[in-house]
Amino acid sequence: MAIAGTYKINLNTPMGMQTSTLTFTEKGDQISGSMVGELGENQFSGGKADGNKVSWNMDISAMGMQVSLSCEATVDGNSIKGTMSSPMGGADFSGQREG
Repeated sequence: MAIAGTYKINLNTPMGMQTSTLTFTEKGDQISGSMVGELGENQFSGGKADGNKVSWNMDISAMGMQVSLSCEATVDGNSIKGTMSSPMGGADFSGQREG
Protein backbone atom coordinates (compact mmCIF):
# COMPACT_ATOMS: atom_id res chain seq x y z
CA MET A 1 0.00 0.00 0.00
CA ALA A 2 1.28 3.46 -0.84
CA ILE A 3 1.91 5.59 2.23
CA ALA A 4 3.50 8.53 0.38
CA GLY A 5 1.46 11.71 0.28
CA THR A 6 0.33 14.70 2.28
CA TYR A 7 -2.18 14.32 5.11
CA LYS A 8 -4.07 16.99 7.06
CA ILE A 9 -4.13 15.68 10.63
CA ASN A 10 -5.70 16.66 13.95
CA LEU A 11 -3.48 16.01 16.98
CA ASN A 12 -5.10 15.58 20.38
CA THR A 13 -2.16 16.87 22.49
CA PRO A 14 -1.78 17.70 26.20
CA MET A 15 -1.85 21.35 25.01
CA GLY A 16 -5.19 20.87 23.22
CA MET A 17 -6.22 20.06 19.64
CA GLN A 18 -3.68 21.07 16.99
CA THR A 19 -3.87 20.84 13.20
CA SER A 20 -0.78 19.88 11.19
CA THR A 21 0.21 18.78 7.71
CA LEU A 22 2.15 15.51 7.64
CA THR A 23 4.01 14.60 4.44
CA PHE A 24 5.62 11.22 3.69
CA THR A 25 8.09 10.35 0.94
CA GLU A 26 8.52 6.62 0.34
CA LYS A 27 11.51 4.80 -1.15
CA GLY A 28 11.06 1.04 -0.79
CA ASP A 29 10.33 0.50 2.91
CA GLN A 30 12.13 3.74 3.91
CA ILE A 31 10.06 6.77 4.94
CA SER A 32 11.08 10.41 5.28
CA GLY A 33 9.09 13.61 5.38
CA SER A 34 7.96 16.55 7.42
CA MET A 35 5.30 17.83 9.78
CA VAL A 36 4.22 21.48 9.57
CA GLY A 37 1.96 22.98 12.21
CA GLU A 38 1.71 25.29 15.17
CA LEU A 39 5.20 24.27 16.35
CA GLY A 40 6.81 25.07 12.99
CA GLU A 41 8.24 22.68 10.41
CA ASN A 42 10.02 19.51 11.53
CA GLN A 43 11.81 17.13 9.15
CA PHE A 44 12.34 13.40 9.72
CA SER A 45 14.08 10.50 8.00
CA GLY A 46 14.87 6.88 8.76
CA GLY A 47 11.24 5.85 9.13
CA LYS A 48 9.93 2.43 8.11
CA ALA A 49 6.90 1.29 6.16
CA ASP A 50 5.48 -2.21 6.59
CA GLY A 51 2.38 -2.75 4.49
CA ASN A 52 -0.10 -0.09 5.62
CA LYS A 53 1.82 0.65 8.87
CA VAL A 54 4.46 3.36 9.21
CA SER A 55 6.78 4.33 12.07
CA TRP A 56 9.28 7.18 12.45
CA ASN A 57 11.09 9.29 15.03
CA MET A 58 11.13 13.06 14.99
CA ASP A 59 12.59 15.85 17.14
CA ILE A 60 10.47 18.96 17.71
CA SER A 61 10.82 22.14 19.73
CA ALA A 62 7.97 22.52 22.24
CA MET A 63 7.66 24.85 25.24
CA GLY A 64 11.31 25.89 24.82
CA MET A 65 12.62 22.31 24.89
CA GLN A 66 13.76 19.77 22.29
CA VAL A 67 11.37 16.82 22.46
CA SER A 68 11.88 13.44 20.76
CA LEU A 69 8.72 11.86 19.37
CA SER A 70 8.23 8.20 18.56
CA CYS A 71 5.44 7.95 15.98
CA GLU A 72 3.33 5.10 14.60
CA ALA A 73 0.40 5.17 12.21
CA THR A 74 -1.82 3.04 10.03
CA VAL A 75 -2.97 4.18 6.60
CA ASP A 76 -6.35 2.87 5.42
CA GLY A 77 -7.05 4.14 1.90
CA ASN A 78 -6.84 7.93 2.25
CA SER A 79 -7.20 7.92 6.06
CA ILE A 80 -4.38 7.90 8.60
CA LYS A 81 -4.60 7.23 12.34
CA GLY A 82 -1.81 6.93 14.89
CA THR A 83 0.05 8.09 17.97
CA MET A 84 3.01 10.31 18.75
CA SER A 85 4.69 9.48 22.07
CA SER A 86 7.23 11.53 24.03
CA PRO A 87 8.60 11.64 27.57
CA MET A 88 6.02 14.41 28.17
CA GLY A 89 3.07 12.21 27.15
CA GLY A 90 1.35 11.08 24.02
CA ALA A 91 -0.89 12.50 21.33
CA ASP A 92 -3.35 10.57 19.19
CA PHE A 93 -3.93 11.83 15.66
CA SER A 94 -6.08 11.14 12.66
CA GLY A 95 -6.58 12.73 9.29
CA GLN A 96 -7.09 12.47 5.55
CA ARG A 97 -4.75 12.39 2.54
CA GLU A 98 -4.95 15.56 0.44
CA GLY A 99 -5.39 15.52 -3.32
